[in-house]
Amino acid sequence: MPRPNVDSAIVTIRRAGGTDIRHQRAADLAQAAFGQRRKMVRSSLRSVLPDPESVLAEAGIPRTVRAEELTPMDYLKLAEVAP
Repeated sequence: MPRPNVDSAIVTIRRAGGTDIRHQRAADLAQAAFGQRRKMVRSSLRSVLPDPESVLAEAGIPRTVRAEELTPMDYLKLAEVAP
């Protein structure tokens, strides 16, 4: 019992403008990539892309990578090149 000396704050982040299609597409791809645990991204993305290996190659991402190894920028690259 003494009261702890703790400071806290709440931060709200809002994007300016409307919904960016590329960011939404990247979020959809990330959700699909993480949808199957311990799988390589090329296997997980088959549910949303007809040829995930060519999309990964075009984005410069190794075909053996797992979802947790990709950065947010990698998902944005995928969104740019995905059909």
